[in-house]
Amino acid sequence: MAQRYEAIIQTYEQLAEMVLNTLRLEIRCRVMCNLNSSLRKGDFRLESEALEPDPDIADLAGHLTECASLANRALSHNDEE
Repeated sequence: MAQRYEAIIQTYEQLAEMVLNTLRLEIRCRVMCNLNSSLRKGDFRLESEALEPDPDIADLAGHLTECASLANRALSHNDEE
């Protein structure tokens, strides 16, 4: 019985690691996609004045803020360390 219990614990630990790696990959892909889109469409001449933030960067900032707030709500204080 103890071996089955240990196997279940190990399975959940592996699942947690896979989920964490998937979330990290998702965030990295989103960052790369938004930055690529911004760099392709952006105007980076010194003469042009930026009146408003780039929409792709603003979208990225919103997604990252949402991810951070979801992580804060989902993780207990001990799990964050």
